[in-house]
Amino acid sequence: MKQVNERIVAPVESIGTAELSQWQPPQVPGVEFADEATSKALASPTDFPSLADAIIEGDVVAIAVDPNVPQVPSVIRGALQAIAQTDASRVTVVVRDEATDECFESIQNAAKPHLVVRHSSDQRQAQSYLAADLDANPIYLSRELVDADFVLPITSMRHSAPGQRGDVTGIFPAFCDSATRKRQHSNPAVNGETPATTKSGRSIAQEVPWLLGVQLVLSVAANPAGEAATFRAGTVECLQRVAEGFFSSNPSGTSITDADLVVAALDGDAAQQTWENVLRAVLASAELAGESSTLVVWSEVTDEPAGKMLELDQPTEDLLEPVESLGEEDLPTWNRFDALAQRLRPLLETHRVILHSRLSREIIEPLGLGVIESAGELENLCKGFQSCLLLRAAGFACE
Repeated sequence: MKQVNERIVAPVESIGTAELSQWQPPQVPGVEFADEATSKALASPTDFPSLADAIIEGDVVAIAVDPNVPQVPSVIRGALQAIAQTDASRVTVVVRDEATDECFESIQNAAKPHLVVRHSSDQRQAQSYLAADLDANPIYLSRELVDADFVLPITSMRHSAPGQRGDVTGIFPAFCDSATRKRQHSNPAVNGETPATTKSGRSIAQEVPWLLGVQLVLSVAANPAGEAATFRAGTVECLQRVAEGFFSSNPSGTSITDADLVVAALDGDAAQQTWENVLRAVLASAELAGESSTLVVWSEVTDEPAGKMLELDQPTEDLLEPVESLGEEDLPTWNRFDALAQRLRPLLETHRVILHSRLSREIIEPLGLGVIESAGELENLCKGFQSCLLLRAAGFACE
């Protein structure tokens, strides 16, 4: 079993094309003691009182966890140590359902004796009504979050283009019911269009955390090696400003949008080696390089795909059944691979995508993906391209 804190290092030295550009988080040394850095950040947030002043006696606290956070067990320990200095009556840790079993177990061990739950989008009893969306469809959210007096999201710092109106809290739609999540995956805004706004001027992704009452967010930024490097606690507005333009471009002779080949590395620990992060890497690569480029994702993914991922040769519109066909009180079954397939299929129509993983060629190739098995194969592939864009820590590049 792969340990969650085991480092994954992509063989970037194998990329030797004539024109090489890099797109990466800021070069900052990794933090050795993430628990201490977490507690320190929560003691002095930006534009908000300390955690000790924000939580009052008897408050029920819920921590909403993005499992992609670097060194996530240590970060959870640090947050719980900070909360222990308050008069909170109870703490529950709610984890996104994309967490691997190993990652979830590591969070459970770090959070003992507190309750740790994995969010279940398609279980009605695990949801509470929050609001209606712009089309008057109900939005349900994790009951643990809705019932809490104080919600603290812990999330990875990701790139947010100016005006993108994304959710830096990581709440929406990851902690919503399955019907809401399926509608969101079918939303044109998911594919880069400007999302519609509510009467408040916020997008629905921003409105949901506001209605939930989220005031303070802890965001952990990775460096190019995928290590926890920068810890920021602050208001949603503060972190939105920080997220805009978080990644940097370091071109050397070519525009990043002109590269013939993009190599996106899932730098980081084993918790980052998921199909969700493979999708994020492909999305970021396609956005930066445009159509017709070849995209390589260097990962160490071990989970075999399932669900609609095994039907990627089907038309895109057939990959997710319509939400409208479901009864009012019934939630559709949520399969994370179905949602991944819906977003990945259009990218395979416009790009050649090649994957390095720990899965066999017999599993990967039927998905419509190419396979690269070694650093030597990567080096040989790069020789066939005049220009290359290297995307470091690609699992943190976009949501």
